[in-house]
Amino acid sequence: MPTVIFFDIGGVLVSDPLDPWYASMKRTSGLERLEAYDKIRDLWARFKHGDMDEAAFWESVALNVSAPPSKAQSWRLVPYAQMAVLDGAKDVIRLIHQHNLKVGIISNMSKEWGNHIFSRLLPRAWFDPVILSCDTGNSKPCTEIFEKARKSAGNPEPKDCLFFDNSQKNVDAALSLGWDAVLVSSPADVRAELSKRGLS
Repeated sequence: MPTVIFFDIGGVLVSDPLDPWYASMKRTSGLERLEAYDKIRDLWARFKHGDMDEAAFWESVALNVSAPPSKAQSWRLVPYAQMAVLDGAKDVIRLIHQHNLKVGIISNMSKEWGNHIFSRLLPRAWFDPVILSCDTGNSKPCTEIFEKARKSAGNPEPKDCLFFDNSQKNVDAALSLGWDAVLVSSPADVRAELSKRGLS
């Protein structure tokens, strides 16, 4: 039985803020998700680490993909209109709290998007600790961010930490530290994994 359960945010609890941009790139350029991501990989690294603000990020994205500057503003606004809590996510968090277990966040997330999520979509008080790449200067799958999260959660044994993410490389990083970690793509997947561990 874990004593603390950590979640990624985008694609696990909340829709990925970049999803609308990926959809736009597919429509206008025919680029698949990974192809589009490759075009902004370095920019995203700077944005999620807090080294670039949101306006500069989208202006640079437009430049990188040869889009008109006007696209930068629309791309900047769309995530806030479309970001949503995934079906079942709140129920899963409530279930964990009913078992008196600690719930934390480890996410590669910009400050702006993190602020929006915890002020509009998910109560910040539900999670302790909240470890975001924009605050730490490093990001998953770097193992340092996992160690910071564990220590911030009261320093439980690695085997007592359970982590859910939708990226295999991030899951593998947690596993390498002795954590229990699972690849998931929805809150339903999370619920099934919790049930396997006696949490239902």
